[in-house]
Amino acid sequence: MSTESLMELLARETEKLTDLLARKKFDAEYEKCKNGIKQIQVIIDIRKGIAATPKPIFEEPTSNSASQIQHDTKKSAEY
Repeated sequence: MSTESLMELLARETEKLTDLLARKKFDAEYEKCKNGIKQIQVIIDIRKGIAATPKPIFEEPTSNSASQIQHDTKKSAEY
């Protein structure tokens, strides 16, 4: 599948997920759509050379990432 086709598929799946979110329909269809979007994003990122390893956008934050965010915020406030 071409990258252009993947982008079109991503747009359709994102629209579908947005509709499910708006209707507050968090069922198996929602999970399937969300996971499909993750997979499409990983493939697109790999093709663009952005990601060497998959890092889905829906992952749960860890305590380590929260401290990193706080650290970065303090740094930017200093400037």
